[in-house]
Amino acid sequence: MTAPAEGLAVVRDAASSPALEWLRTERQADGSRRPRDEDETARLWARVWWLAVEDAARMPRRPEDDGRPAATDEVQQAVTDLFARMRAAGRARWSRESGPADAAILSALAWLMLLAGTTDVSANVRRLGVLGGYTAQTASLALWRLIQDGWITVTADAERRAGKARRVTLATSHECTDHHRHKCAIYEAPDDVSPVHPGSDRSGTPAAPAPPTPSLESLRALLIHQQADVWHHLGHHAARTLWSIRQLNKPRLADLMADTGYGRRTTLRHLHRLQALQLVATGPTRRGETTYAVTSRSLYQAAQETGTAGRIAGMAVTARVDQAVHEWWAAEETHRALPYKQRPRRAAADQTVIPGMDPRGRAYPRHENGRPDHARARTIEAQRIGAPGILAHAQQLARASELIDPAHLSATGAQQPPRRAGRRVVLPSRSHCPHCHAAPGQRCTTAGTGRPSARWHAARRRAAQARADQAVRPTRG
Repeated sequence: MTAPAEGLAVVRDAASSPALEWLRTERQADGSRRPRDEDETARLWARVWWLAVEDAARMPRRPEDDGRPAATDEVQQAVTDLFARMRAAGRARWSRESGPADAAILSALAWLMLLAGTTDVSANVRRLGVLGGYTAQTASLALWRLIQDGWITVTADAERRAGKARRVTLATSHECTDHHRHKCAIYEAPDDVSPVHPGSDRSGTPAAPAPPTPSLESLRALLIHQQADVWHHLGHHAARTLWSIRQLNKPRLADLMADTGYGRRTTLRHLHRLQALQLVATGPTRRGETTYAVTSRSLYQAAQETGTAGRIAGMAVTARVDQAVHEWWAAEETHRALPYKQRPRRAAADQTVIPGMDPRGRAYPRHENGRPDHARARTIEAQRIGAPGILAHAQQLARASELIDPAHLSATGAQQPPRRAGRRVVLPSRSHCPHCHAAPGQRCTTAGTGRPSARWHAARRRAAQARADQAVRPTRG
């Protein structure tokens, strides 16, 4: 039996599909429902199935659609090779002023590659900025530097009106520029070069243990670390120092300097500020030198102390609102490009969008002089997509130390706190308990549990005493 036939059998079974009653019956003028013919039900179901197939065909293709795991061998090898080349580029490449931003964007791209199962991914700077912990402008500059240095290359240019970002993939070559900050990418990671002493010969010694293979879990942990709000106070260079402490086993100052590429003064400044926020503590001495370890305090708690908590969550909501406004404005440009007589009539800008209505079919808000009112458009779109709910979802993820991805946020994604059991509204005007039916003066218990509820009992007793006092109060003649 084919899938449409199986679905039609479910439709005809009223007990297993009560929500599909509209396919089996139709509403009459008097409000009653008349059974449809079997041929009509089959025709409607064929139409519904065709629309569902068309909708599924427009969805982004998933790696599992080809019968392969999310991280294929080729993509996994490409990402592993990327991180090996990043290590071979040297600590100085990633410890310079723009180094943390470049490394963060590369890590975000690697995570998207593993997630998509292909090295050709969409480089939306707003999404990359949130994943990397930077603004969209900083992410755009970092992406430009990575393209100029030869780490990635553009496979498809952005289409503004279509709402498509540029697509990038890992580069295998590039043309050097005359920019003074240009530093060529590494395309082959040598196996005989020590990570601490570049150029040393290790041909006669055992090879160093291979670094862990990047995976979705390890890259997710890295992205959660680098998008923490506290780095907007401490700086993203301090994020590299804390990440090095997490990766190393109680490192000394010299170990941190060798792993991060920072000097002694810079590393000590990072450690001092991290210790002030109780993110790092000193451990036992080793070889007469102090060691450092990460505390159990979360980065979100440190961000609350510095007043930067919620910044990345706000940036994620801004990215979603900007995307919605951009799609609306692109539809407005397409509408205005048509001849005047061919332009269809549109609803007002502030009209509520009902299910099934194209939100871009409304007129774009404008000032009295005819100029577009982008601020009002942002307000309208923020209300339409449920920006407060999206912000609550992002803030909940930040408090739980989870990854904030603008593409996976929703207005209803935030989990509501569970209601505390045993709390009921007190009705002091009643002398009898409406739940356990206790009489005035008797002990009130919650229904089904038998636990005393002194709050209910006291309220009912006060109400009964007030009625008794009012009944015996003498009246003036």
